[in-house]
Amino acid sequence: MILKVHLITNCTNVKRKHLQNKVSFGDVLNTEQPDIKDWVDAISNNKSRDLAINTYAGDHWTVAKDINNDGVPLWVLSAGFGFISGQDNICSYDATFSNNGENAVRLFSNTNDSNKDNITWWEQLHLNRCYSYQHDFSSMVRHHKNDNFCISTSPQYLKVILPELIKLRESGHITEKNTIIITSKVELPQSLQSLRLIATEDFCELLQGSRVSLNIRLARYLLKELSSSDDFISQIKERYVRLQRRSKPAKKFDRVKVDDEEVANYIIKKLECGSPKSSATVLLNAFRNDGFACEQKRFGKIFQLTKRTLSEKS
Repeated sequence: MILKVHLITNCTNVKRKHLQNKVSFGDVLNTEQPDIKDWVDAISNNKSRDLAINTYAGDHWTVAKDINNDGVPLWVLSAGFGFISGQDNICSYDATFSNNGENAVRLFSNTNDSNKDNITWWEQLHLNRCYSYQHDFSSMVRHHKNDNFCISTSPQYLKVILPELIKLRESGHITEKNTIIITSKVELPQSLQSLRLIATEDFCELLQGSRVSLNIRLARYLLKELSSSDDFISQIKERYVRLQRRSKPAKKFDRVKVDDEEVANYIIKKLECGSPKSSATVLLNAFRNDGFACEQKRFGKIFQLTKRTLSEKS
C-alpha cells in the first residue's frame, strides 16, 4: 500500500512579480457597505494568472514547493481565494487573516472578534467564489478518506479551519492515525490536542531558516522519505522525538519591545540618515543589534508602509 500524504499550509503575502494587476483587499472593499461579491468579481476578472504553486514566493513557499517536489500534494489556505490546490490558477492578490494592515480581511466585518470575523469571511468566500475551485477543506479530507494529512500553518490560519477540524474529528475523518497539525503554541480544543506537534524555537538551529518558516521546515523534516511499510503517525512521532533530543534550547535575547510607531520612527531615521535603498532585512538586523525586539513579518509590514508614506510625501 502506498503511503499518501497531503500537505495543507497557509498562503504567503509575498507573490512573484510575473503577474500583473495585483488585487488588494483594502482597495476593492474600501466602501461603507463592502460586498464580498466585489472581491470575488475582482479576482475572477483578473486575466493575469498562474498556478498557485508558481504564484506565491518567499522562504516559506520555497520549502512548501520542496515538499511538493517529493510527490506530496499541496493545498493552500488562502485568505483571498479560500481553500485551493497548488495546481489551481489564481491571480496576484493581497489579503490576509493577520489582524494588522489595510488588507486584513477582518475589516470586512470590523467587530471586536477577529477570529469570528475571519471565519465568517472564510465561509462566505466559499459560498460566493467561482465554481472552478472544486474543493473546500472538509470535502477534500472526506474525498481522500484513506490518505494522511499534514497541516502546517500559522495560528491565524489554523483558527480559521478550527470549526471544520472539530467536525472532521467528531466524524472520524481525521484521527490520531492519519493527521498531524504542526503549528506554534496556540490554544486548541481538547479533541485536537493529541494531533498537534509544536514547532518550538528550539528547532531553529537544526532546521535552519527564519522562525517565520519554522512550521513548514518542521513539516519537511518529518515528511522526508517516509516508508510505505510503516504507519504514518509512528514514523512522524519517532522523527519528532529524535529532533527534540538533538535540539538545544534556543538562545534568548534581552531586547526591548516597542510599539509600531516606535518601529516606524526608527525606520524613518535610518532611511533618512543612510541609504534609502536599505532593505527590511538589513534594518531589522540593525534594529535588533540596537537592543530592540520585533517579529520579522511585523517589521516587514511596517517597513513597507513607512517607505510608501515617505514616497508619497516626497
